[in-house]
Amino acid sequence: MKHNYPLFAKFRALTILLLCLSGLLHAQTPQYFLMGGTSANSFPFNSTTSNKVQWIYTAGSFTSAPSGVITKLYFRPGTTATNKTFTNLTIKMGYTTQANTTTTFITGLTTVFFASPHFVPSVVNGTWLEFTLTTPFFYDNTQNLVVEASQTAYTPSGFTVLQNNSGGNKRTWGLVTSAIGSAGTGLADFGFQLLAYQNNASVSTIPEPTTDLCIGNYPVKAQVKNMGSNTINNVRINWSINGVVQPFVTYTTPIPITATSAPIILGNIPMFNPVANNTIQVWTSLPNGVADPMPTDDSLAIVRKPLDMPNAVIYYPTTRLCPGDSVLLQAGTGTNYSYQWQFNADPSGPITSQSAIYAKQDGYYSVKVFNPGCSLQAAPVKVTVKPLTVDLGPDLITCEKQPAIVLDAGEPGARYKWSTGDTTQVIYTSEGVNTYWVEAKLGQFCQASDTVKMTIDPLPQVNGISYVNNGSTYTFSPAGTMHVESYLLSHHHTM
Repeated sequence: MKHNYPLFAKFRALTILLLCLSGLLHAQTPQYFLMGGTSANSFPFNSTTSNKVQWIYTAGSFTSAPSGVITKLYFRPGTTATNKTFTNLTIKMGYTTQANTTTTFITGLTTVFFASPHFVPSVVNGTWLEFTLTTPFFYDNTQNLVVEASQTAYTPSGFTVLQNNSGGNKRTWGLVTSAIGSAGTGLADFGFQLLAYQNNASVSTIPEPTTDLCIGNYPVKAQVKNMGSNTINNVRINWSINGVVQPFVTYTTPIPITATSAPIILGNIPMFNPVANNTIQVWTSLPNGVADPMPTDDSLAIVRKPLDMPNAVIYYPTTRLCPGDSVLLQAGTGTNYSYQWQFNADPSGPITSQSAIYAKQDGYYSVKVFNPGCSLQAAPVKVTVKPLTVDLGPDLITCEKQPAIVLDAGEPGARYKWSTGDTTQVIYTSEGVNTYWVEAKLGQFCQASDTVKMTIDPLPQVNGISYVNNGSTYTFSPAGTMHVESYLLSHHHTM
């Protein structure tokens, strides 16, 4: 049998062209869409002064749409027209944390469609106009979606787009070259076609370790979301610490479609100071034992660094008090610190933001200091409460020209006033002074004093030794004595 291949090829090409035109003339209803527009707006497709528009569709706008890859976009025209040609027709998509638009255009979007020129043979009022994306876009149904459309020229006139003006402040428009535009109400009727992947898992969150940590070992946990169209019965969860891959975990609890797993324990991470930031990365692989067709949503990373241990040192000017006085005990301070003050090791005190207390009782004081992640116990401080006593000792008797005697008023930390004009705790006696007194003060409720008298006797004097000869014996005695009460004679015998 003989075939005319050139004629067959022409027929096939013509068939494809007619099918393409048919798709343009009679676009199918999008798989997921938002509509309800009752007014038609000329921009961006029929405007030279407002030829760029951004819309924000908040998470949940397309209530039945799972996450997946968008391959086609749809707008709903508000006019009927034919044979439209656009220059630099561009559609961009991305995500934002904004729920409403501002006058500032959102940047960092991904170009998903571009054609110059782009020919549209037929636009029918109220039906869907279809755009097959040049770059498929991954749709995350948990985030706010940004859609931007723009063109730089059209011929002949363009067409309007139906929009719902009850959507709140959801639209920004202006020139293609503008960074700042105008904000207003209105969401264009918009839809998309989603390529659903059968087995697709992603890491949705890494709930632990949290941001408030102290040194120690902490569990790493992750949650996996089913982004495909099959129940995920098993999936491998991989993870690394600062680029060092850790042993993977195989999770075998079924995850239904669009559901998220419970937190899964992957292992532990040690935290210690001083340390740089720790990067923890978690990614999925092999959902249901097959390669994940959409790996771009598999991975998630967090950065964690331990907090410094809280400053659990008690600062104080003195720990010696008189009855009725008090002393301020000050614990170390830090951002978001809290404190549990304790008296005589009683741990039942409340946890408060009070970093200092006044101590009035005799006993041991301590504090447990908390930062947002951990706590540290301060060493106890002994506060002594008793009346002030000053005792210089008994009266003194000494000889002249002897070394000075130390007089100690005791009570370290008190304020002193001596009869000599000194203000120190300890002084030294000096010749010519026979009476010493000191006044000591401690706080506003304590004062004590004491006096000591000093008798300084002169040194004994002798002019020589006198003797009496009694034949064969001699009697010796001191001669010319002064200030002598007794004496001791010694002799030296020479043969």
